[in-house]
Amino acid sequence: MNACGSLLHYLYQWSICVRVRELLNQTAIFAVINYFDVTVLSMARHMAPVFVKIFIFPLAMHVTLLLYHQHLQQQHSQLSWLTTSTTMLPIIAGSQLNNCYFCSIVISKAIFKQINVLLAEMLTEVNRLQTPAEMSLHKPFYRMQRFCDLADRLDELAGKYALVNDYCQGLLQFGCFSVVTTMSINLCNTTLGCYVQYQAFVDTIMLEKPYDIAQAVAHFVFLVLPFLEILLVANETQLLIDEARKAGYLLQRMNLEHADVRFKQEVDLFWLEVRTVEFKLMPMGFLELDGSIVNKMYSTVAGFLLFLIQNDLTVRFSLK
Repeated sequence: MNACGSLLHYLYQWSICVRVRELLNQTAIFAVINYFDVTVLSMARHMAPVFVKIFIFPLAMHVTLLLYHQHLQQQHSQLSWLTTSTTMLPIIAGSQLNNCYFCSIVISKAIFKQINVLLAEMLTEVNRLQTPAEMSLHKPFYRMQRFCDLADRLDELAGKYALVNDYCQGLLQFGCFSVVTTMSINLCNTTLGCYVQYQAFVDTIMLEKPYDIAQAVAHFVFLVLPFLEILLVANETQLLIDEARKAGYLLQRMNLEHADVRFKQEVDLFWLEVRTVEFKLMPMGFLELDGSIVNKMYSTVAGFLLFLIQNDLTVRFSLK
């Protein structure tokens, strides 16, 4: 399944490579990062989940397979280290496109977070300028000048918000096939792995077959790692959605009673854009990527397992 999935991923990307190149050439994502003056340290902190997904998870799988194959070599001398490589190669190759999209999710989340930091600072200043003490302290011309400066900054932030949204949604449009295919493979692998563990456990109880501990541990690792990967994707996508929607909440909290007319217009336009976009990540319209994806995936796995186990038990008891 992983080999076929990898082949389909790259064939699909090859068919749309021209459109992907045009999107990346039109999206000035690095100019946006430079605009916010994001430090290397802050980006490294945001990119930690990407490092875990790209390097830690495949490394844990590879080590598990090496240990398991070393255990099998005691029984099957024809096995070699090439067996591990041929197993891991399709998994690593098939995950690269999804890793690229996951990286774009993390980068978009970091930029949205920086936009919200600037909006929170602007919120504090706008509400402070309209307090009775500040209104009596400063002349109307000064407050009008300050609100015009804030309106210019808000207009720039609105432009950056729209650009990041287009970047994230555009990459989702091109990576939706890979995301859906990978989710389907993980669903099948998880269901199959749980069913194999069930069969080994039942065979040990009913047929008194020896229980292979090494195989059970290897299967357990290959069940836990996809779960952690889906959990990581769900957490990052939910944080991204929260940061994208937080901008609207900050704009709503701005006091516009004594603000300048131009600033009011910019706030209304920015808020309307946030409400109109309704930031969502739904590849191919099948499954929305958010914090509930773990429950959706594993409730489906539980349903499939219930059906398979019921049929297996029916067959086992009918043969007795």
